[in-house]
Amino acid sequence: MTAHAALASRGASVRAKARRGLPRASRAVFVDLAMWMVGLGVVVGAVFPLLTVVLGVPVDAALTVRIFVATVFAGLLVGGVNWWLARRVIGPRLRTLSGGMQQVAATLRHASETGDWSGCDDGTCLLPVDSDDELGDGARAFNALVGALADSHRVESAIRDLFQTLSSHLEVDRLAAASLDWVAGQVHATAGAFLVCRDDELCRAAACGTIDDAPLCVAPELQAMLRTETTRRVAVALAGSESAWAVPLTFAEQPLGVIVLADTRPVSPEGERLLDLFRRAVAVSLHNALTHERSQQLAQWDPLTGCANRRSGMANLEEALAARSRAEVGVLMIDLDHFKRVNDAFGHLVGDQVLSHAARTIAGCLRSTDTLVRYGGEEFLAILPGTSARDLIGAARRITLALEHSPITIDQNTIRVTVSVGAALHTTTGEQDVEGLLRDADRALYAAKSGGRNRAVLAVPEPAHHHHSTAPA
Repeated sequence: MTAHAALASRGASVRAKARRGLPRASRAVFVDLAMWMVGLGVVVGAVFPLLTVVLGVPVDAALTVRIFVATVFAGLLVGGVNWWLARRVIGPRLRTLSGGMQQVAATLRHASETGDWSGCDDGTCLLPVDSDDELGDGARAFNALVGALADSHRVESAIRDLFQTLSSHLEVDRLAAASLDWVAGQVHATAGAFLVCRDDELCRAAACGTIDDAPLCVAPELQAMLRTETTRRVAVALAGSESAWAVPLTFAEQPLGVIVLADTRPVSPEGERLLDLFRRAVAVSLHNALTHERSQQLAQWDPLTGCANRRSGMANLEEALAARSRAEVGVLMIDLDHFKRVNDAFGHLVGDQVLSHAARTIAGCLRSTDTLVRYGGEEFLAILPGTSARDLIGAARRITLALEHSPITIDQNTIRVTVSVGAALHTTTGEQDVEGLLRDADRALYAAKSGGRNRAVLAVPEPAHHHHSTAPA
């Protein structure tokens, strides 16, 4: 039976019990109470003289008009006094209960309009429970309602903050850090880690507290959770705790990652429900962030060669020149010699393999801090920040020699590839911009081709107001 069906069944049972009470004569409880009490008094007053006869009082003394009037009047008086006492005893408590409900209703209306929930909480709206009867049960039920309302508001406020947090971040690392801070604060975890699944392996995206997340990335318990959707405790050591809460993140049955939270104290049922809501919301945002990350990578890299594409390469070069006050920046314009002959002789599919081979060879001659860009067609651009003229031309020579001595064999055809390289250096005192630096490198490349190809030429700066000359490397 679902929770909704259980509540409906319980409500029907309560209403059935209420209908089994005395008949109602009006819509006012105390009017009904007065009528029943006065009626009971009249009945008792009318029957009392007959009871006295049974008890041995002479008939002529008991059954007189005066006695009947006196006993009926006494019954009316007792009924009236009982009604007055009921109003004095029960009425104030009912008014307290009604006032509390009205305050909650007013607070709800105010909160829905302004978002301010400070007017009523589980400390200011609770009713005193001073009896163990139905009125006490009513007060307890009302207090439980206020508590549930406060819990619901806290959950709603927390979820609203969560969605605001998730909508503010599209980068994976920032999303992971913000999400981890939020959930750790909600369940009072002292440490935690946000692990993202990349290439079927877990790697850290964010962490909080003092933890060693390296063992977590290879923990078999967490690896097994990647294809589950159940938040549960797992036996992994984290921040001095022998177990931790693990929150798997999946989207459309695709594993995205897992969040691990130190289990320093038990998580309440409300916390478990919050973790489940959190898991679903973060999984969607993480899927979007990972999709965005992949699209950004596709937008920055050339799919054939794996090099940066021209757009991202130019942004990289502009960034390097913006920091020119700290170091010199060199560029190498690299062009495959007679590449059209390769395409004409072996076809474009073979030509693509040759381009990929050349890109790998060139990249192997560069430093990890350098950037190789597919500039267009069979032309590449290498960006070398923090270099000197000597190191720049040294890199150019390594590239020409590496390609000259590394032919590629495709379908039993051995293809030798050489390149011409034009080098240009932007010094810390230089004034040329990106366009000027590339123009110098292009002129050096033209000189290398004119000089017989398979060589590198360095653009040599001349005095101001003159074009740069070139010198063979």
